[in-house]
Amino acid sequence: MNFLNKKIFLLSFFALSILVSCEDEPTDSSNFDIETIIEANSNLANLIQSTSENIDVTCVDFQYPISFSIYNTSFQIIDTIVIESNEVLFMFINNLNQSTEGVILASINFPVTLVYDNAETITVNSNQELSNAINDASNNCDENPSDFECFADIENTNLVECDSNDGSDGDNTAIFNLTQVYESCMDLSGIAATYHISQADAETNTNAISNPEGFSNTTDPQIIYTRIENADTGHYEIFEISLAVAECVVCENPNFLTNDLIIYMPFSNEAINLIDYSSAENLPIDFIEDRNGNPTCAVAFDGTNHLTIPINEDNQLIQGDAFSVSIWFKMQNTNAGDYEGIFQKGQTTSEGFQLVVYDLNTPLFGDSTNSFGLWDSFWNQEIDVEWENTDWHHLVITVDENNTVSLYRDGVIRNFVENSTIDIGSTPLENYFIGLGFQGHLDDLRVYKRALSPNDVGDLYSYNAECFNCF
Repeated sequence: MNFLNKKIFLLSFFALSILVSCEDEPTDSSNFDIETIIEANSNLANLIQSTSENIDVTCVDFQYPISFSIYNTSFQIIDTIVIESNEVLFMFINNLNQSTEGVILASINFPVTLVYDNAETITVNSNQELSNAINDASNNCDENPSDFECFADIENTNLVECDSNDGSDGDNTAIFNLTQVYESCMDLSGIAATYHISQADAETNTNAISNPEGFSNTTDPQIIYTRIENADTGHYEIFEISLAVAECVVCENPNFLTNDLIIYMPFSNEAINLIDYSSAENLPIDFIEDRNGNPTCAVAFDGTNHLTIPINEDNQLIQGDAFSVSIWFKMQNTNAGDYEGIFQKGQTTSEGFQLVVYDLNTPLFGDSTNSFGLWDSFWNQEIDVEWENTDWHHLVITVDENNTVSLYRDGVIRNFVENSTIDIGSTPLENYFIGLGFQGHLDDLRVYKRALSPNDVGDLYSYNAECFNCF
């Protein structure tokens, strides 16, 4: 029984030993030492609370069984209730407090034996002796509830783990590290923890779980009882940990080229950044077949719709950062002069940077100053690439620590500028934009906070289309 519950039960016990009456008129109480009348609609907890202001119970318990006599209004015994535990006592008090049957009088039957934490027992024979024994409890032990305040303050005592066999065997078992719940409190001097399947074992400190770091649950859900004990004083409290088994889907993503990846969107029938599982804004959009024929694994834009990704501390890019953008694109527009955004920091050409197609759908990378632009200089010279081209192409832009900017298409470097004057801005801004004014299809967006090597770019170009929704 932990400190708080023990105190509540003792005070409830004392309140009942005085008198419990659910009636509106005063009652003759000549057969009792003390009279306390509780109105029918009042809360017994108020009496307990007011009593607790004068009684500081820290380490005393009852020796069960105890009994109560139930009286009618003429003080004739009509029933005797035997109580075997604190839990039953609490239910008994609660039921009296919620009774709608009119007058209920209850009186404890003395003698009653109390047990102090130092194992000393005392037998009381009246309400006054009971009150004195409770008041004197603190003189018989030196329990300090503050030993356990850290543990009581832990808000999340729930552990959820994936089924060890993905739910295929139907046994709903998982491996739990029980020690992680209260680990932040375990540096307190003299404090030790043991973990038990039943509260009775925790109270008696028997049958402790031998491997709490790798405990396999025996039921689902399950309550584990943690005994926190001060080895110096011998005082202890019992705290609960709730265990639950979840059916988790195993992610088959091979995590290819993921170092320093800050934005990762395969567009697998969803517009989610799998790095932090945040959803892009400005949905809905259409999901279409990707370059390998996977249905709904690429995204289509019609020139009027686009997506935004909020910029945060983890994915922000500012001047001086090395970064790379990798994306697959497929044009659907034949207007030679349209300026179409693929991926950009900020909404306008005076903000951040822009990876776009312009002038016969030629890939172009520009910055916020509008004075730097790096073109795919081979686009219009390629026999298999015409301005009305509708094939899938892989496009990568890299910027290193020295401001060297490189543009790759289909695994081959197409243009670069060493020590460029590019300036993407010293502020993070609020959003990245995908497909702003774009007419075509996009797929497999990756943004890195590092400059990809030529080998990395070649590997990404050779990699099959991604259709993952996990990371």
